[in-house]
Amino acid sequence: MGARIVFGLLVLAAAAAAQPRAEGLPRIAAGTFLVAARGLPDPNFSETVVLLTQRDKSGVMGLIVNRPARVRLARAFPDFAHVKGADEPLYTGGPVGPSGIVALLRSAAPPGGALRVFADIHLVNTAEILERLIAPGVDPAKLRIFAGYSGWGPGQLEREISLGSWQVFPARAGEVFDGDPLTLWDRLIEKSERQIASTFEARPSGARADPASPADPVRDATDCPVPARTSSPDAAGARAGPPGWTLSRWGGSTACASPIDPAACGSLRWR
Repeated sequence: MGARIVFGLLVLAAAAAAQPRAEGLPRIAAGTFLVAARGLPDPNFSETVVLLTQRDKSGVMGLIVNRPARVRLARAFPDFAHVKGADEPLYTGGPVGPSGIVALLRSAAPPGGALRVFADIHLVNTAEILERLIAPGVDPAKLRIFAGYSGWGPGQLEREISLGSWQVFPARAGEVFDGDPLTLWDRLIEKSERQIASTFEARPSGARADPASPADPVRDATDCPVPARTSSPDAAGARAGPPGWTLSRWGGSTACASPIDPAACGSLRWR
C-alpha cells in the first residue's frame, strides 16, 4: 500500500567520532535537548524544544518535539485514515526540508533500519518502515511523525549556544513523547532558570563556573553512531542542512534554502 506522500529520506554522512567541544560549552550529542532561550527572535525556533537526533563532522540534526501542526495524520496519510490514532497531529520538526517526513519511535524492540537516538528512542526515516508502523494504528506515546527537521552546519550550533540562544539538557524519553507538548517549553525553561539561579547562589563570591564540572546537566548524553553516506548533498544549498543529508520532497516544490531565515522556508503551521 503506497501512501500519497513522498516520504522524506534523511541520509547522514559517514560515521565520525564526536567533535571536541569548545572550552566551556556543554556537550552536543544525540539524546540532548536544546531549549530555546526566552525572547529568541527567530520564529522558526522561538519557544521550541529540539531533540538532537544525530551528529557527525558535517553538522547536527534535530527535531522540534513541541510543535504539533494543524495537519492531522489522516490528511497526510490518506491510505491510513481509517486506523486508530489517525486524528493525531503531524509535528513540525523544523524549517529544513518541510516536504520530508521522518518519525520518532519509542520501542525496546525497534524494526530493522530504525536508528537509535538514545535509550529506547529511535529515528525512522524510510517509507517502508513508517508504513508498517502506522498500519496497525498510531499510539502517540510511542510514535510521532514529523514534517521537516532542524539542521546546523559545522560550528553553527556551538556559536548559537555560546551566544545564549539555547539551554542544553539531557533529554528524557517521557519528555520526547510528552502528553502536553504545548507546555513542554515553559516547564523546561523554568527548570533551566531554577538551575542557573541555584548555581549562582551556591557559588562563592567572585568564583567562576568550572566548564568541566560534573554538575553540568549534559555530561551523561552520549553521541550515537551514524550510517555511511549513501547519497549526495541536498540541492537546495549549503544552508539546507549539513552536507550529506538529503530529503525527498512532499509536493516537489517546497525546498528550504536556510534553516534560520523565515523568508526562505515554507513550513506547516503549528497550533
